[in-house]
Amino acid sequence: MLSLEEGYTLEDLFHETVDLPAFPPVLTQLQQLLSRPSTTMEDVARLVETEPALAARVLRLVNSPLYRSRAGGELTDLYRAVTLVGTGEIQTLATASFAVSAFATMPGNVVDMQRFWRHSVYTGLLAAVLGRLGWVSFQGNLFVAGLLHDIGALLIYQRLPEWAAQCIAESERSELPLDAVERDIIGFDHAMAGAALLRHWDLPQPLVAAAEHHHRDPAQPPVPPVAAVVRLANAMADSLSDAAAAGYPAAATARMWEAACLDSGLATEALAQADDRLEGVETVLLG
Repeated sequence: MLSLEEGYTLEDLFHETVDLPAFPPVLTQLQQLLSRPSTTMEDVARLVETEPALAARVLRLVNSPLYRSRAGGELTDLYRAVTLVGTGEIQTLATASFAVSAFATMPGNVVDMQRFWRHSVYTGLLAAVLGRLGWVSFQGNLFVAGLLHDIGALLIYQRLPEWAAQCIAESERSELPLDAVERDIIGFDHAMAGAALLRHWDLPQPLVAAAEHHHRDPAQPPVPPVAAVVRLANAMADSLSDAAAAGYPAAATARMWEAACLDSGLATEALAQADDRLEGVETVLLG
């Protein structure tokens, strides 16, 4: 944990790497496997079998309300589970599961982890639904992009718990956005920290951009498409939360819809679909 008395930069978060979450080899292997046209479902199932926690989550997923009707009863066979879920969903689940477990233990009571992950999951679901309804490319990872958009906050909570608590308290007192307070007090914000962490994990650039730009003012120069969708999904999720620090004015939200190249008329359907899946996805990922 870095000292409050010492000045430092964003890069200093990555200098003491002994307790920095490392991207697990099985996820790299899975990415490589899925990039090969010759890969079969058996190949994927065999790899998933080598990671018991991931295998358990896959089985939990197919036996959840999200898939139960398609499964036709309880499934215990991993190959059948992988076939039912599909390789894209397996990769999404693997990345999401790692993100949740990487920050399972946090110092003190800086943040309500259940609330944090609920917002993150909901943002991911909204991003995925908006992408599907609006035919946005990169749909397969829009959920992960939304899920990980605030991951930098967890890195700050873990590495700088005292400063994180100070930022949260000041944001609540002043009613200023948390990212603005972080930049003033720490020198960088959780969006910058999240982007740096995702680069450290060598994740795809659209995921990095989504984390980096999810608080960017839509009046500023445009952001990449995936980042624009995640920014909108985050604003929608914030608007439904009593913890929406300062929120977003209506004009800004309208610009977010425009920047994402989406029709605001999709909002009601997107919220309904995300609501329908929220409990099931939370159960699978968070237990």
